[in-house]
Amino acid sequence: MTDQAMFNLEVEQSESRNQTEDLKTFKEMVKAIMMSLSKIRELKQKKNSTALAEISEQRTFTSLLIAKLRKLNRLSHLTAAKGKEMTSKKRSKNDEYHLQLENLQYEVSHLKREINKCLEFRSRDEELTLVSLDEFYSKAPEDISRPEVTRSDGHEQRKSRLQWEMEQRKQLSKQLEESRELIGKSQAEIESRERQMDSLVPKLGKILEATRPVQEFLGMPFEHQREQHQLARYLPQPLYLLHRYLYSVETHGMKGTVKVLIGGDVDAAKSLLFQSSTRDADSESDEDEGHAVLKHRQRMNIEDENSESSVLKKHPLQVSVEVSCTRTGSKYPCTEIKVLLSFSYLTNLNIVTVTGSLIGQMASMSTPSGDLMQLDGILSCIQAGDKGDIAPTPFSQYQLDKLSPSNFAHYQAKVGKAYKWAQDIAGLSMPDTNVTEPKLASLASILKKIKKMVLERAELLHQITDLERCNLAVPFMKTEVIPKSLPLTALYHWSAVSYKDICLLPQAQSYIQGGVVNSDCLICLVKLACDSLNVQAHVIISRGYPSVRPILIIRLEHQSLGTLTHLNSPDVKAMESELNIGKMDKTAGIPNQLNLQIVRLGWCCDVFVAANALMGPQQRKIEVKFMPNYRKGKDRQLPFTYNADNGFFGHD
Repeated sequence: MTDQAMFNLEVEQSESRNQTEDLKTFKEMVKAIMMSLSKIRELKQKKNSTALAEISEQRTFTSLLIAKLRKLNRLSHLTAAKGKEMTSKKRSKNDEYHLQLENLQYEVSHLKREINKCLEFRSRDEELTLVSLDEFYSKAPEDISRPEVTRSDGHEQRKSRLQWEMEQRKQLSKQLEESRELIGKSQAEIESRERQMDSLVPKLGKILEATRPVQEFLGMPFEHQREQHQLARYLPQPLYLLHRYLYSVETHGMKGTVKVLIGGDVDAAKSLLFQSSTRDADSESDEDEGHAVLKHRQRMNIEDENSESSVLKKHPLQVSVEVSCTRTGSKYPCTEIKVLLSFSYLTNLNIVTVTGSLIGQMASMSTPSGDLMQLDGILSCIQAGDKGDIAPTPFSQYQLDKLSPSNFAHYQAKVGKAYKWAQDIAGLSMPDTNVTEPKLASLASILKKIKKMVLERAELLHQITDLERCNLAVPFMKTEVIPKSLPLTALYHWSAVSYKDICLLPQAQSYIQGGVVNSDCLICLVKLACDSLNVQAHVIISRGYPSVRPILIIRLEHQSLGTLTHLNSPDVKAMESELNIGKMDKTAGIPNQLNLQIVRLGWCCDVFVAANALMGPQQRKIEVKFMPNYRKGKDRQLPFTYNADNGFFGHD
């Protein structure tokens, strides 16, 4: 039998055999093989001549079993392949039926949609708003309305109304064309006139340029104002608000005293404005780019934003204001001082910074006692505790935290100082960064306060200059608080003292602990002499001068009395009380408070010398009128209060 015939026979057997019986036969044959193998192992262990014959017989039997087992294996494979083939055929048939079902369902749904479209179809004429029937029959001609037909036939009536609507629209279309022709003629005429106006612009520019000297001579800078208003369009919102209100103060509130000017790089401001307008379009285009390119661009942007130049970036334009300060009615020569303030806007920090300078003869003057005409010190006194060296908002401090160091004081030399009052007048509300409307009155009051403080500093500078030269004069006052002549106690020394030096004095500790003396004060040492009495007084000039009276800390030295301060002498304590807090209502508003305090100190020393009879026989007698001590008990203080009505010193 050939192999093909054998294969065909096994295929026929695999189709007719029972799988359950084959499995049972398979298990019996495996069991028989295992028993035969175990029997062969036992026979090999006996090692006799009869065992060899039995081993050979068992081998033959086992080989036959293995051959049958292999046949069963082939039959099982053939049966499995036949089953797979039948399964595949049935699956294909099932898929074919399922595909036909889906096609039928799709055709059904398509037919339903088409039916719904037909049922829901609306003609375009149904969307038209036609005239009412009464108007149609009253206005439409009879050849279109045909009332004898249309009143009884709704379809013909609809057709006639649509025909009348078409006739009306043709008439309206004709009127539209006529109107467009009229508009075209008007536009041509407007363009012609615009060309004529454009040709006038250079001629008017030449006329304005020619009349500029006349404008300056008459005080009517129309061309300058026009240029400034054009530049204001490119300012950021905080600086624009500031410029608008400064211009109102210049033209109405402080006319002739304040001048406002916009300066900076105009081309850069225009470019910045153009970039901000196109930023939204760029962000939309970035969405269409690939994820990797967009991620790289974002990383580059973050690196740029963290740089110092980016965080501290200034707007190209600045608003400058010039305040003219001139005092009248002073005994010192009147010199004009100009305060020049420049306001800049830091775009990423969203704050306004201030830089400035003083212009004039007094602005460059300085004394050994200190540089009084320093603009930063004046601007820091506008609001208490506002020195402009810290970030005014949490957002600006968050941006500064990206830099190292992150404190604003490190960068104020580059960008200026961020005073809180500058944020207020620029319309930046605190603590958030929303732009609000500043009050015009507050802006004018700040400028007036700066002007007043500059003039007061100039007055103080004149007084200190005279005191350094040991020139003492009786100040003019409407209400007399001292005699009209100078005391015998004479000034012979004036110098500056540091805050560290005064902290070492025992008599100054109570003033330091009470907050009267601090590092912001100007501290000077004045020395006076009245024959054998030596007087040393530390003069404390606060930032609020002259509204706040200079404080005197006195020390007296005498050969017989020793060293006296308010710690060991009630007379010195009473003298300091009179000088520091006495007659506050009568000395308020006096510009030369410093000179007045030194003269009052001299008179109090004269009273002290005369009351204690400290004058020697060879020395000039002090003529001071004072009332005898009428007080009893422990507070028998000397009469240091001057009574202008009677012309003597007494008790308050």
